[in-house]
Amino acid sequence: MNIPVGAALIGLAIDAVEESRDPDAQRLDIAGMLLFGGGLFCLIWALIGANRIGWSAEMTREKLLASVILLALFVVAELIQKRPMVNFSLFRKRTFLGASSAMLGFASAAQVMMTYLPLYLQNVFGLSPAAAGLGMLPFALPLFVCPRIAASLSARISGRDLLTFGLAIIAAGNVATALMVGSHLPYGFVALGMLATGCGAGLLNGETAKVSMSVIPPERGGMASGISGTLRFVGLVIGITGLGAVLASETEQRFRHSASVLPLSNALGDAPHQTAARIVAGDIPGVVAQAPEPFRAAIAELSRSSFATGFSLVLLVAGAVAAVAAALTFAFVSPAETAPVRLRAALETAIPELLD
Repeated sequence: MNIPVGAALIGLAIDAVEESRDPDAQRLDIAGMLLFGGGLFCLIWALIGANRIGWSAEMTREKLLASVILLALFVVAELIQKRPMVNFSLFRKRTFLGASSAMLGFASAAQVMMTYLPLYLQNVFGLSPAAAGLGMLPFALPLFVCPRIAASLSARISGRDLLTFGLAIIAAGNVATALMVGSHLPYGFVALGMLATGCGAGLLNGETAKVSMSVIPPERGGMASGISGTLRFVGLVIGITGLGAVLASETEQRFRHSASVLPLSNALGDAPHQTAARIVAGDIPGVVAQAPEPFRAAIAELSRSSFATGFSLVLLVAGAVAAVAAALTFAFVSPAETAPVRLRAALETAIPELLD
């Protein structure tokens, strides 16, 4: 599916995107590319494997150490070059720093739900993968509709207010969904929370990059776009792995506690950790099938309730991340620099020093 979609997007970009070029561009920053790519690879490798082999495992520590060393060398390599791949002075611009915070919050608190919500729908409501895909529509449809609303709002309010508003909606949507999941309410109620989170994500989809680009010279647009895309990717990966650790830990703790209270210890065998891991991975039918017949109904219910409890905590953590990102965005992004075009033109004429 990705190949025709990608081909269509390439054609659209060639036709619709205005060309820009850095007149002072020099050779490719090979050292920066290798060091950053290697550092990010080791970081992601460590995060993905940590939930399986343990965060204190020697291999996890070695991967994280390698990531720190490579990324530190990347910073040194960029600082000593005249035309680096990443100009770190950009992060001294408060608006760029605030927009970067919004990008990280958007990815780690909203986009990450496209990974975990289908698991919840399949595990707790017993939906098939196809049905779970349809069940994601309350979250997915606003991603297509709300960017049009954001474009309209951007002509009336500043980029700071728009990003803060979107992140606040994501925070509220995640918390509302967490309360509904924790109360074991039917799908219709959960869908309302998903809709709210999707609306917040839709408002941010594209606006985060737009705000960060507003304070960057056009000839360095490629660099700013690359930083923005990388931050989104890093936030998504860290969100998936970090929230995955929360989900696995809370699900296992809930499962162990409930199993010890109920007479199910013998039915679960000697590997409750592996059982909880299979529940988190979506293999509740497999867990139930391996249990003795008299205990299957009880283990199925326990598995679903344990996963719901863990997922409720995941949503609360994601809501907190979005709230912190909203606060940072509001604190750092300049309302004057991100004002609507007409208002900004008036400010430049009336109070030019305000935008310096």
